Amino acid sequence: MRMTTRCVGCALLAALMLTGSVPLQAAQPIPTDSRGRPLFLPGGVAVKLRPDSAPVSAKALPWRFGISSLDAVSDELGVRRVETMFRSLLDKRRTDIPDISRIYRVTLSDGGDVRRAALLFGRDPSVAFAEPIPAHYLHESPDDPLFAEQWFLELVQAEAAWDVHKGEDGAEVVVGISDSGVDWRHEDLVDNIYQNLGEDADGDGKVIEESGGSWIFDPDDENGIDDDGNGYPDDFVGWNLFNDEEGQDNDPDDPDGHGTHVAGLAAARTDNGIGVSSISWNVKILPTSASISASDNTVDRPLRSVIYLAENGADIINMSWGSETPSEVRREVMEYAQALGSLLVASAGNERSSGPHFPSSLPGVVSVAAVSL
Repeated sequence: MRMTTRCVGCALLAALMLTGSVPLQAAQPIPTDSRGRPLFLPGGVAVKLRPDSAPVSAKALPWRFGISSLDAVSDELGVRRVETMFRSLLDKRRTDIPDISRIYRVTLSDGGDVRRAALLFGRDPSVAFAEPIPAHYLHESPDDPLFAEQWFLELVQAEAAWDVHKGEDGAEVVVGISDSGVDWRHEDLVDNIYQNLGEDADGDGKVIEESGGSWIFDPDDENGIDDDGNGYPDDFVGWNLFNDEEGQDNDPDDPDGHGTHVAGLAAARTDNGIGVSSISWNVKILPTSASISASDNTVDRPLRSVIYLAENGADIINMSWGSETPSEVRREVMEYAQALGSLLVASAGNERSSGPHFPSSLPGVVSVAAVSL
């Protein structure tokens, strides 16, 4: 299976090299998918260094690598920023998982050609791979307010399954939502929101509470300290990756509504006389907000959210987003999450196409397609 996946990445590189028939000195139009949407995020490429490459200079970041050959390419391209793409909490000596700490996000000057940049960086012997960063798009989800209208539950025989098991017994199951965020204060969701008691500073067994008819973080737990040592201070119910590093926070709210719909389908509180029913009754939801904006349906940081969810114990990670573009970075992130024990579930897309879709086509990812009446 690894060979197949790597060949997909080779196919991408071959496709990129076909652009050699067009002068690479001029920025070329970004290719689009079958719905006319850009395949890549503008202005940036992902570069992974080989284990035996020269070390990146901490003093050179965030402007250069501090590796002469790579800095020469950066100067030619007019690179504006070099930064680690992911942060990993795991011991880098583990050989059973990809070393995602060696992947860097390189930001080009305005109008920079991401395909040309990937080719130039990829030629360097210290580089394992370089590629444009795929654009991921949220997949549409239905809004079914009442159980009687949730026809899909009947189609998948949910009621018969509930007679056997409802998800309320045994060890707690945590479903990570990698999406636009979740309205975790929603009355039909809040009882099933995962509470990270590693951040329970006052030891009262809760990190959220009701106050004045609304749900808030427990004020006695808000100390700005990373009590559980996972790199995210006060991440009581998940993390907001919506903004750049300095603008992120601990409220994974949903500016779009997409992630809230997804969370409701997965784990809204069932049999409580409120709102919708879900496939499971009482599993816990761990939300992340990974959208780039509330309007363009693009998910800019979904891979970082998958890493967060996997490292913080999500048994299942739901990804109702994707693209038609293969990517080595995405493949490594999926392998990383799987190695930590997460079951990955991804939407097969809304394109009604038999062609490959990612991450749902990757090995080990459960691909979920639509049902019809």
